[in-house]
Amino acid sequence: MLNRREHQQEVLGFLHNHLSFHDWIFSLPQGSGMETYFVQGNGQDYFVKVGAPIERYLAMAEIGLMPQILAFGHLEHGLSIMIQPYVKGRKPSRMDFQDHLEKIAMTIQKMHYDSGVKENITTGNFRPP
Repeated sequence: MLNRREHQQEVLGFLHNHLSFHDWIFSLPQGSGMETYFVQGNGQDYFVKVGAPIERYLAMAEIGLMPQILAFGHLEHGLSIMIQPYVKGRKPSRMDFQDHLEKIAMTIQKMHYDSGVKENITTGNFRPP
């Protein structure tokens, strides 16, 4: 079974170096996926993802398909890390998808056909502005 807190101490160091030296409070999102955290500190709530393809997320954030990325980089052993503002929400239901089918289709089209996203996904050459 995947240890979803395997790099928590390294994440804490990254938070101290890139946001502030603060008493950070960690919690885990529901599920059993990648190593991700909800983190509170600095009077803010954040979402931290470890091991994600940073270039892809940066490109999608640049065109508004996801929240901005506040900080990104690599942990000691080379795993990627990125920090975003926490967006309160819930897991969409089938009805949510049915009720917003046109918006979802437009989002998927934008993600798949935007030249910047497409280029940066295939080449990994994204450099933030």
